Amino acid sequence: MDDAIIKMMEESVLPYLRKFDSQSFRFSKLYKKNCDNILKNNLLTLKDIYKRASSLDAIPGEDSLMSLNEFANLI
Repeated sequence: MDDAIIKMMEESVLPYLRKFDSQSFRFSKLYKKNCDNILKNNLLTLKDIYKRASSLDAIPGEDSLMSLNEFANLI
């Protein structure tokens, strides 16, 4: 199974992802003052949404994490 995942990543996933320049996206769209202001202005709401949507199936005392399933449900 490990070999199959490695092969899939090397032959299919990584060559596709290398077509995109994610760093230029970060600098041209994400790391901008207006984006930062929106996130800061809505930080409490975003934290509340995360708290309500994450760790629904977690064992008490575990760190608060959001599973893939919880993220999909949130979206």
